[in-house]
Amino acid sequence: MRRASRIPVAAVLALSLAVPASAGAAAPTGNTTLVVAGGKAKLLKQRGISFSGVRGAQTEGHESRLQIVGGEIGDAAAAFSHRGALRLTAGKGKARHKVLLRAPQAQLGARSLLTAQLGGKRRAIFDLTAPNGQLSLNPTAGTAQLTGARAVWRGSAARAISRKLGAKIPRGLLGTLQAKAAILLAEQPKSGSIENEPPLLARPASAIDVTGGDLTWHVRDSWTRYVGSEIAEPTGGATPMPAYPGNEHPCPDNPAPTNPTLVYSYKVPFTSGWYDPPTGAAALYHGGGVRFAYPSRGIDLTLRNPEIEINGQASRAIFRLQGLGATPYPDKRAAIMDLAVTGSPLESPPGAFAFPDELKATLTPDGETVFGGFYPPPNNGFGCFTVSFSTG
Repeated sequence: MRRASRIPVAAVLALSLAVPASAGAAAPTGNTTLVVAGGKAKLLKQRGISFSGVRGAQTEGHESRLQIVGGEIGDAAAAFSHRGALRLTAGKGKARHKVLLRAPQAQLGARSLLTAQLGGKRRAIFDLTAPNGQLSLNPTAGTAQLTGARAVWRGSAARAISRKLGAKIPRGLLGTLQAKAAILLAEQPKSGSIENEPPLLARPASAIDVTGGDLTWHVRDSWTRYVGSEIAEPTGGATPMPAYPGNEHPCPDNPAPTNPTLVYSYKVPFTSGWYDPPTGAAALYHGGGVRFAYPSRGIDLTLRNPEIEINGQASRAIFRLQGLGATPYPDKRAAIMDLAVTGSPLESPPGAFAFPDELKATLTPDGETVFGGFYPPPNNGFGCFTVSFSTG
């Protein structure tokens, strides 16, 4: 990374957080990124005002990044503190003046603010408004997100900074607010053990062979935002679907737009299976899967070779697991998800079967164990599946 350089003060504040739900304590962390708006940047440059992150805050190009080091999430409000400070300068030589905005904090709620220590006391620096965005707080899931907001100078702060700099800060809107951050858990996810592999679904005498199939796995959206920002890679012939915003997920647990968009869905190749027309039962076997890894948090888990069992209220998805670090598994099968199946698949044309809606998935007790107990009921949804198949 290049050394931090001075730039015109940023106009875009980026802040969002997402983490699996936890029964233990969680310490929010991540970063808040301020990005300069073009017109305001030119105006600030004309007035000789520049900006840099100091004491742990980093500035590169047109971005200044503040690391989140603590805070909390409530039902109606959230607050986050940051490491470092922001420094504004104007003038040259002996006429050079500087202002430090120490210990910046973001306060999110009915009235959102970015505050900092200025002149020995904490003051509101920016009003954060979201006329075209939204504030989403979910303390149970451990998530907070503010999107589509604008950073507007608080008039008293702009006047105080202008006096200290000897240069006038442009008033009003400085830019928009986008989202980028993470959570560091005080207690890292740690998978428990699973003793026995599940038996294969018994094939009835009246069952017929399945000759082809199409399976798309739409992975839980908040899990994808958590781990997918690090490593989420298809294996064994699975194919990632095009990326899309999180609020377009077909079965979201915590709808939220994502910028940039992420890959939430994967097609998994069919290998074999059977279908029993009299009962509507089926066993569909597939190859390939997805590896999820977050090395700094001990997560390295691969779920592959999904088996989709259609068996009324006992329908489920079985995966072969393999894991390292805090998610250790010795390459064996486990029933990870229950599937919500309310009827038989529809046949059209003859020999082609499909469920009209996605089959929603919830973690089984073993599945909850795999994900370290961070998704207990009723927060145990884990995406859904699009299922279709054909018989000879």
